[in-house]
Amino acid sequence: MTLALVSFQSNTQPPPTKHAQDNQKPSPPVANPSVEKKDSSSLENETNKHVDANVWVKETPKKDAYDKAAIWINAVLATLGFAGILVGIFTLCYLRKQAAEMRLQRNIMNRTLGVMRQQGERENKTIVLQYRPRITVRHARALAFSEEIDHKTITISEPVRCIVTFLMVNRGGSPAHVADGDIHLLSVRVGVVGEEVEIKESTHIGISPRTLQPGEGETIQFGLDTGISNYAFYKGESPYMVFLVGTIWYRDDLGIPRQTGLHRSYDPKTKIFTPRKDSEEEYSD
Repeated sequence: MTLALVSFQSNTQPPPTKHAQDNQKPSPPVANPSVEKKDSSSLENETNKHVDANVWVKETPKKDAYDKAAIWINAVLATLGFAGILVGIFTLCYLRKQAAEMRLQRNIMNRTLGVMRQQGERENKTIVLQYRPRITVRHARALAFSEEIDHKTITISEPVRCIVTFLMVNRGGSPAHVADGDIHLLSVRVGVVGEEVEIKESTHIGISPRTLQPGEGETIQFGLDTGISNYAFYKGESPYMVFLVGTIWYRDDLGIPRQTGLHRSYDPKTKIFTPRKDSEEEYSD
């Protein structure tokens, strides 16, 4: 019983420390220590200070294994790239060689073409010279004179006007390029022996430029004043002889100038201008 009471008292007594704390005065407040700020250079110096530490390697790390697939792929790609470069070089050399051969072939073809052109020109000249154009005048006649044109209003003192027509034909084998012409009438009065011959020349008519193909012809018609009066021409037997004279100038395809001459006498009965075979003025070059 006594032990129980002792233990109960001991348990009921407050702890001495707490009691003492209750009897003590509160301690004064303590100021917080100030933190010193250090700059980055001092921190770096402290970091770089050697620190002795007992460190040991427990296990050696394993090395990474090589990626063989990537190595082989890169090797194959490099080989293919090198092969492509070689193929490109060979292709370029081949193309240059082929271009040189093509230039040589072009020069040969140009020379051949030049020879063929010259040969063609020679053959064309030969053909033109062999089948040259030749202009001839056919069916030259007087359609009417001034008295027949207007008998009522004719004046005796006026000169006789004649309507002339003929057919101009290319009898050659190549085209004839007509450049110009000069056609007119000559009226010649033949008197008695010892009397001076009188020659009257009519107005002149030209021929406009044109081209006549082989076998092609064109009819030319125009009016000319003879230069002699109606009285001298119609009263009684006319002492005048009328001639159709002139020249037609033309060229062939080679540009060679050629001409045809006319010298034909008029026949009052047939009204036809007949070629004079003995005249040097009737010709065709």
